Parts: sequence; C-alpha cells; structure tokens
Amino acid sequence: MFTFAIILNLFSSYFLSSIFKTFLIFFLSFFALVILNMEILSLFSAINKTNVFIFSILNFIITFSIFKFKKINFLKPDFDFNRFKNSLLLDKSLILLSIAFFILLGVNLFFALVMPVLEPDSQTYHFLRAFEFVKQGSLNHFETNDIRALIMPINSEIFYSWMLVFKKNFHGYGILSYLAYISAIFSMWSIFENFKFSFRKRLYAIFIFSSLSAIVIQMPSLQTDLLIGALYLNAFGLFIKNKIKILS
Repeated sequence: MFTFAIILNLFSSYFLSSIFKTFLIFFLSFFALVILNMEILSLFSAINKTNVFIFSILNFIITFSIFKFKKINFLKPDFDFNRFKNSLLLDKSLILLSIAFFILLGVNLFFALVMPVLEPDSQTYHFLRAFEFVKQGSLNHFETNDIRALIMPINSEIFYSWMLVFKKNFHGYGILSYLAYISAIFSMWSIFENFKFSFRKRLYAIFIFSSLSAIVIQMPSLQTDLLIGALYLNAFGLFIKNKIKILS
C-alpha cells in the first residue's frame, strides 16, 4: 500500500508539472500534496493508513481529471544528452567527475532506503514528533521534555508521519532528504540555464555542490537543511523562469 500511495502521488505531481509546463514544481507539488492531506486529516484526528491512502487516490483522480479536461500534453525532460556527451569529450575530467557523481547517487540512495534512524537529534526530535503525530492521529502538540518538539515549526516531520502511517518501521526515512537533493540540483540547473551559463559550467557547479561534505552527509539523513534549501531553490528557480519569460 505504501508503494502504491507513493506512485499515486508521483503521478499527481507529474500531472501538475505538465499542467504548469515545468518540472520545477514536481518536488514542490509532491511535498505540498502530502502536507495538505495530512493537515486536512489532522483537523478531524483522522490520520491513519486508510484515510491517507484514500487521499492519495483523490490526489490522483483530481490532478488526472484536470490534466485530461484541459487536454494538456505530457511534459518531457529537455536535457540534451548530446551536449552532455560532447562536454565529456571536450573535458576528460568531467568523465571522472560524472562517474563519481553517479556512484554518489547510487550509494546514498541505498543508504536512504535501508538505513534506520541513527542520528540522536532525529531520534529525540524529528522522528519522535512523527511517531507521536501518528499515535494520536493528528498534528497537535504532545507532552515531551524536549523543548524543540514544542517550539520549532513542523516541516519534514509531517512527511515522516505520512510514511510512518504505512511503514511501521524505522528504515527508509532518509528518502525525503535524498529527493530534496535531487530537486535542488534540478533547480540549480534551471537557474544556471536561465542565466546563460555554459553546459560545462553547469556540470561543474552541480559536481562541486554535490561534493560538499554537508551535502554528502545529509543526503540520506533526517535533517531538514537539504529540504529547506531545495524548497528555496525551487521557488527561486520558478521566479527566475517566469521573470525571464515575462521580459522576453
């Protein structure tokens, strides 16, 4: 059921991306749909597996209906693989960096999917909130001796709660940070493209960003830094894209 719910929301996000004609809102819409569903269910203390799954189905039906009613064309990636190949041929160092980059993606995807909640900060704060939210069926405050769980704004914990409703275990929650990282580099690519950076400069920027120790460490973790950064980059990328479209 968890896998099916993920697929339904991914398709819903894709339909919204096609409607707005940009992949920049893919991660934004995916995250927003989960948050919206959980917030609505929280009003009635109705956060449970059945209700969350029903809302995932409703997300799909509504977005697909709009997609079909407006006769929207399927959105296709516009990444130029021929230019990527030519960049590798012109600059041999990019070949090594590309290999290291894909190894980094693969290793961190593995960690994000199978690694349990390890960080003390996540165990006593982020995941604790998600556990309490699911247990009480709402996003209301709960009794705790950790002041951060009471005063800090709720963000990624809502998504972890959505996952916990289905999974009932402590593995795979780093996938949110991993997806946030993927969204961040897509947004960076779009921003650099709109600023007319060359193809090779864009590749170097992505590789340098991905090599930062803070990025590597937090990619499969439950920390929220990558998530917040990705949301900012998504918003800035959309702003730049629409600004240039208006000016042109």
